[in-house]
Amino acid sequence: MIKLLLAILTIALIWLYGSPHIASLMDRFYTVPVAVLPLERLELQRGKFIVGPRSWAMPESVQFALDSQNQLKITSAGGTFTFGPVTRCSTDAVDPFYEFLPGVGDQVSFVKSHSVLSWPTPYFSVMNVARATWGRHSYFTLLWRKPTGASIKLIWPDEQGYYATVGWTDGNMYLPPQIKIN
Repeated sequence: MIKLLLAILTIALIWLYGSPHIASLMDRFYTVPVAVLPLERLELQRGKFIVGPRSWAMPESVQFALDSQNQLKITSAGGTFTFGPVTRCSTDAVDPFYEFLPGVGDQVSFVKSHSVLSWPTPYFSVMNVARATWGRHSYFTLLWRKPTGASIKLIWPDEQGYYATVGWTDGNMYLPPQIKIN
């Protein structure tokens, strides 16, 4: 009987403290797509990428510039990718920005997804502040494919909390993306 209780307690503790890590591992293989997000505005600035109405963190190590055909190129540790024609820009050394569009034939999607697995967050509330009772990872993925086969995938991680009064809400954590250039 004591062995059974210890086994149950061990499993409960692993679930409580390990489930965010287990969810991250599972997310490498599959996440649940929730919404296709609008792409009405695309702009790169130092330290941020603006997609639609929201800005997303970009690592300072990422470099971007115009090429000879007035197209925006981004350079990361993984390589170089050309986004598309720039419609408006400022090459000011202190605060540069580039507003751009997809090139002819480019396929661009921006999708929100979340983990299959969620985990309990049974921590106590301080000063009657509402706390999430469950948590799960969420991801915002920008996938850009060129007709030549070149592609870039930017994945911004986030975390959602479940509140009894409003349901699942985004954490808006403003973390830098994982960048994959092919």
